[in-house]
Amino acid sequence: MKFSIPVKENKVNIAVGAILGYVIGELKAKLGILYGLSTFGSPDNNVTVGMGYGFAGGEWGTAPMFNVNGIFRVSSRGYFITENYIISGGGETVAILSLGGRSIIKKVALDFGLFIPFYSEMDTFVALPWLRFTVPCVNH
Repeated sequence: MKFSIPVKENKVNIAVGAILGYVIGELKAKLGILYGLSTFGSPDNNVTVGMGYGFAGGEWGTAPMFNVNGIFRVSSRGYFITENYIISGGGETVAILSLGGRSIIKKVALDFGLFIPFYSEMDTFVALPWLRFTVPCVNH
């Protein structure tokens, strides 16, 4: 869930939200992230910066998670998208870079790309593919 407030329409928005989950069958299975975001730019070309704190098993994280995201229109039906995270905990820091695209097919969005993790002990390049469909709700 996310609650957004336009500060200056199509220029600056702020938001707060939560990602919540539960692992079925586990005693201390609640987990999630509470976060805040600021987006600068239009719906077609923007950059978002954010910070959040995670929790799991009744414990809060000791360091915040940061993210920087962007979406940039490259054609009438295409976008370049990126989602990037810096996550610290337990004395370790992991950065996750995401590069991809969005194709608009009628009213459906098809997102695709690669997640590329980086961390201090990393000795092998890893790129994980991802795919997402976004279908608008139909009102009757």
